[in-house]
Amino acid sequence: MMKKLQVFCVVAAIVATICIGNVHAKPEVSEITDDDYDWGAFDRLKNLVELKYGDPNNVEGHWEMGLRKKHHGFDPKKKHEDYSWINWLDEKTWPKNGHEHKDMNLFSLEFIQATGEVIFTLGWPNHKQRQMTYQYDEYAGRGMDELHILARKGNPDKHDCSIEFLEMDGKYILDNLVGTKKNAYIEVTEIGCGGFTLTGYVKLGWNEKPKKNADIEALFAFGPPCDAQFWVKEGNITVANAGPQSDPWTAKFISKESESPRSASLICDLPAKITFDSMDLLSADYALAEGVFQGASPRFSLMLDMNDDDQIDPNDQPVSVHWVIPPEQISDPYYEWFNTGNLYDTNDIRVDLTQVGGSFYSTIDDAKALIGGRNVLQVSVIVDGSELGDQVVYIDNVKINTYLYSSDPPEYVADFDSDHQVDSFDVGIMAQHWLRTDCLSDPNACDKTDLAPVIKDGKINFADFAEFALYWLLGVDEVPPAPATMSFASAPAATGPYSITMTAASASDDNGVEYYFNNETIPFHDSGWQPGPTFEDTGLYPEATYTYSVKIRDLSPRHNENENQYSASASATTDFDDTHVPILDPEGDYDPPVGAPRWEDPPSALSLSFAITMKAEEYVDVSGVQYKFYHYKEVQIGGVIVDYINDPNRDSEWQDSSSYTDTGLDPNTTYGYIYRVRDKSLNLNTTNPSFGAIVTTPLDTGQDVSPPVPDPMRWDQAPTPSSISSITMTASTAIDETGVEYFFDCTGGGGNDSEWQSSPTYEDIGLTTGVKYTYRVKARDTSPAQNQTGYSSSASVELSLATWDLQPNAIGSHTIVMAATPINVAGVQYYFENITIADQTHDSGWQSDVFYEDTALDPNTAYTYRVKAQYNSVIDFSEEASATTALAGAVQTLTLTSMPEYDGRVWGTDTSAIRYNGYDRTNKALRIGGRSLFGYAAVTSFDSTRLLPTKTAITISSATLELICGHHEEDDPFSWGGECKIDIDHAFSGVTALSASDWNHPGSGVDDARNIAQFTARPNVEDTMTSGDFSDIGKDLINRNGITQLRARFTQATNPTFEYIGFYSGEKSDKEPKLIIKYTD
Repeated sequence: MMKKLQVFCVVAAIVATICIGNVHAKPEVSEITDDDYDWGAFDRLKNLVELKYGDPNNVEGHWEMGLRKKHHGFDPKKKHEDYSWINWLDEKTWPKNGHEHKDMNLFSLEFIQATGEVIFTLGWPNHKQRQMTYQYDEYAGRGMDELHILARKGNPDKHDCSIEFLEMDGKYILDNLVGTKKNAYIEVTEIGCGGFTLTGYVKLGWNEKPKKNADIEALFAFGPPCDAQFWVKEGNITVANAGPQSDPWTAKFISKESESPRSASLICDLPAKITFDSMDLLSADYALAEGVFQGASPRFSLMLDMNDDDQIDPNDQPVSVHWVIPPEQISDPYYEWFNTGNLYDTNDIRVDLTQVGGSFYSTIDDAKALIGGRNVLQVSVIVDGSELGDQVVYIDNVKINTYLYSSDPPEYVADFDSDHQVDSFDVGIMAQHWLRTDCLSDPNACDKTDLAPVIKDGKINFADFAEFALYWLLGVDEVPPAPATMSFASAPAATGPYSITMTAASASDDNGVEYYFNNETIPFHDSGWQPGPTFEDTGLYPEATYTYSVKIRDLSPRHNENENQYSASASATTDFDDTHVPILDPEGDYDPPVGAPRWEDPPSALSLSFAITMKAEEYVDVSGVQYKFYHYKEVQIGGVIVDYINDPNRDSEWQDSSSYTDTGLDPNTTYGYIYRVRDKSLNLNTTNPSFGAIVTTPLDTGQDVSPPVPDPMRWDQAPTPSSISSITMTASTAIDETGVEYFFDCTGGGGNDSEWQSSPTYEDIGLTTGVKYTYRVKARDTSPAQNQTGYSSSASVELSLATWDLQPNAIGSHTIVMAATPINVAGVQYYFENITIADQTHDSGWQSDVFYEDTALDPNTAYTYRVKAQYNSVIDFSEEASATTALAGAVQTLTLTSMPEYDGRVWGTDTSAIRYNGYDRTNKALRIGGRSLFGYAAVTSFDSTRLLPTKTAITISSATLELICGHHEEDDPFSWGGECKIDIDHAFSGVTALSASDWNHPGSGVDDARNIAQFTARPNVEDTMTSGDFSDIGKDLINRNGITQLRARFTQATNPTFEYIGFYSGEKSDKEPKLIIKYTD
């Protein structure tokens, strides 16, 4: 299959070459090569006119004349076998009509450049003159610039062949082509790429009849088309329809261990002398289809003329220019097209000079210095994965100086509709001209269906159909690409609030493949057919789930039939659209900060390294946070600081850590700092600048004169009991260039001071229960000066076994509950004493449980309690505390706030589709209503453990759910969503993250668990939305001593617009969801 090869026309200051239609005054003819074995250009050129001895009927004088497109040894495309040649060594065979014997063998070879047609005439007029024509489409409009002529005799002692009196366009070019050995040939160059007529005489003779019809022959071989004359393919290279839509045909280089040969090369034999110094362009377009790029594959290989003989021989050596800088590796996305860039215009270490005495890691400049004056005879593009593993690469538009290689589609004689395959459509075209006899008017007459194998006769009949049958189904791809069923290499995954990306599994086909990604949720978001295996779907809705599948087809003309099956479906959910700045994290209080960010550790100077260290306050964000510290330096006028100027080059980068140390500062200089915090969302929401802080570096004395940072010290963990006789505490980690030691000082209670120690954690042991201990901490550096910080604030803790965690609390007319603070020591027991009732009938007795419920009490009565705890022989008593039972029959109200760690939302009817749970720093994790094609339902959870009587029967008189609105999106969902219903579930899984098992309806089997209440109107002016009273079955399903889960939803599940109502979750301490229960006992 011919390639489309172009040569750039170059206009230089001295020489101007016109690539098409250039006619020279006289062609150049090489010296005659006379050799027994060398066939020269005939070893690689396939477009021939051949005159040879032929004796199929063993009748002397029968010769064959052929015009063919294949290398020698194949059948010709057209031939005659009835021309009577003259044996010029036997006068008996000479004509008797007065002609000279040379006239008997007159020939004319006419080439028409516009059509690529060759007309070969043999013999003289009126004496069995023969003429054949053949159209070489690849030469049409392009011409040739060289012609090769061979005179061959199988046995020089018995046979003879010469070609005499050669003229081109009436101008003499050679007297006689004859040799003493088997093969004598010449090259005719500088033809000029236009049309021409070559004339001369062929003299064939023999003393003994040849044994083979090719023992005596004359051949005329055409050089490559003018714009494609220097390129040769070697190895496993095919033509594939796998390029971009604008230029689809490309060369496919295959280097696989399972296929031979292992390497594939595209070779450019440069026609003119070019030195390495004068090279200026090496580039190519490529698309990786299998494997990776690394090291020497792919590469350009430049063959240098090391012995200055202008031809390639064993003395010459290659220089390689790698496409990838060793030892880097490139794994570009498969089937996506890239350009190498001009590799001759780089100066990185991609040149291998080891074959010419240089280094493997060299640059273009290194090569110019070493071999710049050497001629480059040949340049190759090589793909060889022998050391890397299998490689398949599509390569096109290879540029080497002025020479361009670009692939053309395959061409077939019987492809009448030019779709690069011979199929039923071409049969239809032949049928349109069937039995016509007027098809000689021009070369394109009758759509070129006159295929008669010998001479075009202008008729379309069975002779043409028989010729057509030889080409049937050439180029037709009837096999779909592999694999038969597609899959995802990378399943769909969100790349932000509005986009999802995915990658199909690797696929292959000789004609290349293209991919179709199907958005099953929103079909108008399909990808369409595309060349690459990766697709990013954009313009989606935030927090919405979309489902995709993918299929492929090949790039053959039959691609609509050569499709494989869709992959299994896969889904992904777009991200939350984070539009809020990070906020402070003061132990779970997620309220936005007031004012500018502050410093946790203000900037402090380190005296030895002339550095300043600092620490920002800790911020949180659902998308993660980063910090940036800005560097300002003093500006002095007359020794007075008048301003501080920011130096962006000294600012920190955005970093995950809240700590930063600015180094390389000047001594005795004042610097200022601020910081900002941003989240890691696509929006990069950023806080205001912090308050500024200034600090001066010390004089350059060579001494450490600064205490550690922070100064004064701080507590990381205040003193806390670690056992019944020990207290543990931890200081903030201090910073100093010379190292840090800590001292913990017990200032109250008679505890023990620490020694100076390197650890920031200290445990004071051997302490006494019931005593309140007070501590403070300081730090010093380990320099000779032992510079000390100030003490931290004092912190106190009582080492007690018995303290109240929940003081006595009446939860009805007959029940009081209470709890002791747990001590994490095995063997501790607790005793809850009802002091009011002295007979001990209402005491708990010794128990390991820290909770106690006292029941069967009198209504409207005050009771006093204390709790005591014992460990081994030690007994400790708490303070007394009292509670009063309610009036008999009085209605009690229990308000439960939701559990933020369990709050979340699901959508639609798919209870396994969990959307969001846990921390949402906008405090609006709950939503009810539509979002694109999905209807949100808000899930809230409430824990009544030990808050309702469990030993006394209660009657719940009412229960309502209250939500606080935090956001309205578009219109009111009550206008389209139907009724807003509440469902209940007390079969809660009890894990800390919302999961599919948290909501099982209708799997619980209790039908009435759905629709137990409803919200009848949107939030009021105070943004509160309160449900109606729960139904009786809803009240019965409230968990009296555990978790109850509620789901609020609109009965219309989907919404084509955008409306929903957002509610605060349990993270918002003053606006959390509430379950309000009223009951009597």
